[in-house]
Amino acid sequence: MVVVDVDVVEVVDGTASVVELDVSEVVDVEPVVVVSPPDPEPDVGTAEVVGASPVVLVLVLVPVLELDEAPVSLAAPPGSGSPHPVIASAAPNTPRISPFARMRTSSHAPRVAVTSPPRVPSSGTGRMTPQPFPLVREFVRDRDPAYFGRYRLWFQQVAPWCDDYRALIPVRPGATAELDAAIEALPAQNWPLQRINRDDHAWGWSLDRGEPGQGLLSLELLSDVCYIDARNLRWALDRLAVYLADARLFVRSTGDADDRWLDEYTLAEGCAEVRRWHCPEPGWPGVFAVYEALVRERPDDRELRRFVAFAHRERAAHCGNAGLAREHLARAAALDQI
Repeated sequence: MVVVDVDVVEVVDGTASVVELDVSEVVDVEPVVVVSPPDPEPDVGTAEVVGASPVVLVLVLVPVLELDEAPVSLAAPPGSGSPHPVIASAAPNTPRISPFARMRTSSHAPRVAVTSPPRVPSSGTGRMTPQPFPLVREFVRDRDPAYFGRYRLWFQQVAPWCDDYRALIPVRPGATAELDAAIEALPAQNWPLQRINRDDHAWGWSLDRGEPGQGLLSLELLSDVCYIDARNLRWALDRLAVYLADARLFVRSTGDADDRWLDEYTLAEGCAEVRRWHCPEPGWPGVFAVYEALVRERPDDRELRRFVAFAHRERAAHCGNAGLAREHLARAAALDQI
């Protein structure tokens, strides 16, 4: 008995491969070529030895590789401040008494063109969830990038009247001197606030609302950018709120960075409450997405609905695009009918 190693060429589905055959009881075997026609089911193929007697049939077993399936989970984006693609929201907070209010002894309780269309987010079942915004008890200097930046602050006032690019908060009667002293006592900082008088500062301030001679705290910072910590702004307004009438406003930054935060301030009962919202896209489309979501979530808030209609009209007046202006005006008219 002679054992001969025979190289066999197998062709399966047009692919050639060489296999070694251990052929026993074959004498004087010449090198041969094994040809197998393409087989659509390559699990089992056949090879035939040509030019030798007897004919050797070779079974070629094609192994099947099975992979175990393992579940794959997507990790949450790193960082607590990472933006989320969906606007969420929460029910309005109940009024609180600020720790600063308890310590108080006072007796007195430029236009920017917009070229992006307003985009209203589709209605959903999820509620909006404010982002974290800590209440600090003193002026902070740690420059946390989540709250500190090179900002150009744009204020929009909801109440007691509507205003754009600034907020004018009435001073409580008889509290002007105490407010001035409190502002003077603030740490050195480029604060976006100034106490003005409706009579003395009417020229150039477009003051046409409220009582003659009324004191106002003006919040405005569009003429330049400044490095400021939003936590310090909240801290300052919470200290000054005891001298101010109740008011509501929004503030955002139009500075150098792609800042997606939108802070909603409520001044009431001598303290300042803040909710920070995340805009789903940059610029005014993201801002109006938040406004519209809040209107849907607070159907009984007529003050907010009136403000959002006002904001649409302001953008229509200054967007520089007739088509966009019509969209803004149509939405304002629809809000007026609710």
